[in-house]
This record gives sequence, C-alpha cells and structure tokens, in this order.
Amino acid sequence: MTYPPGNPQQNRYGGPPSRDHLAPGYPAPGRPTYPQGPPPQSYPPPPQRSGPPVSGPGGTIQLDCSYNKLGFFLAFTGPHIRVDGYGQDGTWGRTAIALPPGTHSIEVHTRYLGQMGPAHMLVNVYPGQQIPVFYRAPTAIFFKGAMGHQPQPTPGMWLTWVMFAIAVLVVATAFLF
Repeated sequence: MTYPPGNPQQNRYGGPPSRDHLAPGYPAPGRPTYPQGPPPQSYPPPPQRSGPPVSGPGGTIQLDCSYNKLGFFLAFTGPHIRVDGYGQDGTWGRTAIALPPGTHSIEVHTRYLGQMGPAHMLVNVYPGQQIPVFYRAPTAIFFKGAMGHQPQPTPGMWLTWVMFAIAVLVVATAFLF
C-alpha cells in the first residue's frame, strides 16, 4: 500500500505504524543500538553542595579579584573561585568568604575561553581573623594569574607594552615612507 507524499504512514486503524514487525534484537529506527546489552540507565546527578562545610567560629578571607583595564574584554567575564574543591563563579572586586579555622586551598581563574590565568594559594585561617587575598588576572591567555596577600602586579604586562611599542613603530614607519 502506498501513501501520498507528505502524509505519514498509518496502520489500518488510523494510528502510527506499530513496531511489532521488527525482528528481536533490532532497534526501532532512530533509536541507538546497545550490542553489549540493555541500554544504560541514567541516574540523577548527585546533589551539589553550595560551599565548604562551616563549623564553629572561623575567619574570613577577603578575596579581591581584579584585572588591568587594558584588558577591558575581561569586564564581560569574571573569576571562578574554588575553595577546598567547592567552586562558584564570582565577580570582579571584593568577595568575603567565611571559613572554619584551618588551612584552606584557594584557586581562582578567569572565565575566558576556558580557564585563563589560574592561580593557587594555601591560606591559614584563624578564628575571628580577616585575611586579605588578592588575585590579578593576566593580560594574555597563556600567562598564569597572580595571587598573594598584597596587591599583585599584572602578569604579562610586559607583553602588552611590547605589542603597543610595535604598533607605534608600524604607524610611525607608515608615515615616514
């Protein structure tokens, strides 16, 4: 039996065609095959924790994330902050992170074309203490970021100045010749 073009194939009762005519072991058209056995079961993802566990009175890390204004495109991104393995997206500027006493691992990178400018630091936190930590994003994607307890210089800034000097030389040469 043939059907006019554009009309879906139907069985004799007016519904879609049944799959009863398929041989055992062969999947229905459009379905993936699993030669090793039944299709894998999908499980819900494990619950995500919003941050590191906090117990007892602790201290606060004052994390200041910044970038050089010549890298204005970084204003549209932001840092990704990971404390003791728990990560979250942050914003440029100061972020207060409350932590229990002890040694904590702080990792920061810039969210630009993947992970730009990774930096890592171990910080000792004592009860009631506020610890300043500064992260500075690099000027180029292949440099690492800088992190410390004092404001950091911009990694790769020398490359920005070299590229600027080359551009000035090219423009000056174009006007001379």
